Amino acid sequence: MGKIASIPDVETDKDILEYRKNEIEYWRVIYRKIKGSTVDPGLKEFGPCTAFKIPGINILAYNRVLNGAGPPDDLDSSLDEIIGYYRVSSIPRFFLQLNNYMNTPHCRDILFKKGFIHYNDWTRLSRSTGLPVPESPGNLSVIPIGKTKAQLFAKTIVHSFDFPEILMPHFSATVGYKGYRHYLVYEGNNPIAGGALFVRNQYASMAIAGTLPEHRGKGAQGVLLRERILQARAEGCRWITVETSRETAEKKVASFRNMIRFGFNITYHRPNFIYYP
Repeated sequence: MGKIASIPDVETDKDILEYRKNEIEYWRVIYRKIKGSTVDPGLKEFGPCTAFKIPGINILAYNRVLNGAGPPDDLDSSLDEIIGYYRVSSIPRFFLQLNNYMNTPHCRDILFKKGFIHYNDWTRLSRSTGLPVPESPGNLSVIPIGKTKAQLFAKTIVHSFDFPEILMPHFSATVGYKGYRHYLVYEGNNPIAGGALFVRNQYASMAIAGTLPEHRGKGAQGVLLRERILQARAEGCRWITVETSRETAEKKVASFRNMIRFGFNITYHRPNFIYYP
């Protein structure tokens, strides 16, 4: 177990850059070629941008471009290459998600000229692991899991989001993979939610988490948040980060409010641009 050298007060640009790198790294694991899977995922780097795709699955979360640093040196040409990468696989739409380094008027202007449309925003939040952690409801239990529960974890996540079951091998393959820690939440003997933590270079990221629809509102996500924050602290991580939909006056987001309750603060809002090849 690691030990936190000091409790940080304010994130630096380096911290935020590491969050972006973490996200790209934990998604890479899901996009590996998995023996026995009928899914043929792909990923390709275009300078600081990484494009992920799964042909045949029209879900934006699985067809999107993440940016680890600033924009490519020649954003105009890179966008043409990225569009071609999705077009050749007959993917009907994909996301390009701008981080704080790329969310500039200049970048936006180029995106609009290429035919990208602003679709929605996500919010990145983070907190120091040294801050106090709220208690969670006592009627639920959370357990760390290994490979013996990998299929159960994958089934829980897929059913939580109504994803195609052909994605299950790709979620189960993350269990036990370097950097990943996985958890299941139980109500009695019944698994009702699952979540993952990804740790790299003393930074922790809340990877995918979901609750089965019939069990929402019972506090499962709060239990998962607490467990993962404590695990990140135990491993010597200074910061832990997570993303969710952006809350507005018109749209209340339960996961966002959960995260605020657990001490997370807004790091930046990330606009998502959609393109139809």
